[in-house]
Amino acid sequence: MRKSNSDFRTAFVSETGSQLVNNDYFAFVELDDYACYVIASGITDFKESQGAKRAVENILLSFQEQPGMSKMALKRYLQDANDRLVASASREKLRASVVVVVTDYEKMRYASAGNARLRMYRQGRMKIQSKDQSLAQDLVDQGKSVTTVAKSRERNNLYAYLGKRDDFTPFISPQLKLMDADIISLYTEGIWENVDEGELDDVFVDATNEPQESVDYVEELLLSRQPQDLRNYTMAAIFVNRVFSDPERARKRRRRIRLAIAAAVLFLMVGGFFFYRYHAHQTAVREMYAQERRMLAYCSAENFVRAQKECDDCVQKATKLEETAEAEKLEAYQQTIDAIVQGDDAFRDKDFETAYDRFQSAKELSRQSDMLGSDYIDHRIHQSGEHLSVDDLISLGDHALESGDLDKAEDYYFQARDKAEWQHYAEGKKRAIEALNKLYDAKAKQLGKQDEASKALMQAAISKGDSLLSAGDYKGAEAAYLEARRMAAQLGDKGGRDQSMSGLESLHKAQGEAEQAMQKKADDYANAFGAAAVIETNGDRAAGSGNYSEAVACYNSAYAKYTALREYGEANNVSDKLASAQANLQSQLETQATAKSYEDQARNLYAAHDYDNAKQAAEQAKAAYQQAGNSQKASEMDTLLASIAADTAIAAGLPQ
Repeated sequence: MRKSNSDFRTAFVSETGSQLVNNDYFAFVELDDYACYVIASGITDFKESQGAKRAVENILLSFQEQPGMSKMALKRYLQDANDRLVASASREKLRASVVVVVTDYEKMRYASAGNARLRMYRQGRMKIQSKDQSLAQDLVDQGKSVTTVAKSRERNNLYAYLGKRDDFTPFISPQLKLMDADIISLYTEGIWENVDEGELDDVFVDATNEPQESVDYVEELLLSRQPQDLRNYTMAAIFVNRVFSDPERARKRRRRIRLAIAAAVLFLMVGGFFFYRYHAHQTAVREMYAQERRMLAYCSAENFVRAQKECDDCVQKATKLEETAEAEKLEAYQQTIDAIVQGDDAFRDKDFETAYDRFQSAKELSRQSDMLGSDYIDHRIHQSGEHLSVDDLISLGDHALESGDLDKAEDYYFQARDKAEWQHYAEGKKRAIEALNKLYDAKAKQLGKQDEASKALMQAAISKGDSLLSAGDYKGAEAAYLEARRMAAQLGDKGGRDQSMSGLESLHKAQGEAEQAMQKKADDYANAFGAAAVIETNGDRAAGSGNYSEAVACYNSAYAKYTALREYGEANNVSDKLASAQANLQSQLETQATAKSYEDQARNLYAAHDYDNAKQAAEQAKAAYQQAGNSQKASEMDTLLASIAADTAIAAGLPQ
């Protein structure tokens, strides 16, 4: 069908030259849908060689068995021919230079190995020429030789040819579209050694529709030179007077366009789905790391109850997101924090022995979790141990009191009271004071009378305690009240003892209120710092997704909170992020405005059927929207581009 609706005419000449035997060969096969043209030149040291003829016959045989013009097909034709020449049982090694042209009467592709050549002409000008696979050609291409290939001593020093045993690498051209009046010429070294390329071009510039006239003229030009040692020469000319026009091409093109549009829409939909999944995953990962930062901030503020909740949530998120390494690290944090919280619970319940054990476990776990809370754990271990020693001293004092050694008991109780005071162990201090009261009651019973002078000193001590308490000197007030209580116990003065006890109770109440105020201040600071960190993380997430306006608002708020907390290092860090977000916001707004201008221009040009300029403007708008981070508008530009492409194809009608 294709052959009968096209006009390809072929002519050739092949002669021995001044040699005895012609070792060149040319042949071709024209089938209904494909045609194959092969020219070969034998490479031999013998007078007669079958290399070129075998090469052409084998290539045409492979072509007829499986006609085609893909790169793989041409490579297969040449490889099969090469294998057969290598495996030949001939007395000589069969070798040949070859050029193969395959066409479907619309397009062509050629392959070459060696120094047989091809030149193609279109509208009187040389369009395509092959290159020799020789050392001479490489030297010319690299600028290392000023001698032409035809005159070079290395022109027959080939690195690719049929019959090569190893590393056979022929050249295969891309697919080339044919046009009416194209001319393809094939020739061997007997031609190109004696007729230069400019002369060949002149022959085909004035060619008629009959290839034989051009071939005969080239032969006359060659023989007029009367070369002394004329090699075998072969030349073939293929005149493409009319190429095949596919009547189904327009319909096929419209079908391909519709399929391409559908594929593009499907690609956008699938790509959008996976982009959404990826974006959601990345957002969840960023939220997990933000929550981890909050957890570490709570740990730094020694608010381990809040840190425990944040860490539990982080472990669940890391496991769900399949962040294995992060989940393992967070689980180590979780075990450490759990041990700290258990120790704090036991400490709060006055179970210091259990607290001591839990904090020791937390210390071991901390070594596997970046030394998380190590300072706090050491402090708590020391506190628990000291509280246990306070209880032990009170027990020793009780044993001494029971045995009647009041001085030794008093020494133990004072040691317990001092240690409890130093450790801020209020319960232990209270027990030590109660034990001292009990001791002083015992001493009062031994004295049996009161000393008036001692009463005056006792009242002076109570007054001193009241003054120091009013001035906020809790330690001095406590010492004065205890001294008054000791003297009251020695004197057996119940009223003085009650006064000193009342002063101590007021002291303890004031100390408790002061400790609560300090604790509240610490909690407020930790909460404020955590809130600032959350707002900063929200700003990071907004900036990461390209929402710079929200990022600017978040960074402004976080900066204000850090500054209020006097966290100037964090504030400076947020200030840098704020400056970057503001710059990006300004750039985004400018890019968005530019993209909108391009979009308006594209739609106006599209409405005016100026498809080429509309396509250019739409592509510029898409690029600007992508730069601005507006994926939705970029997708709209893809749709507009698809519409422009479809209308362009329809408006064009039949292909050129």
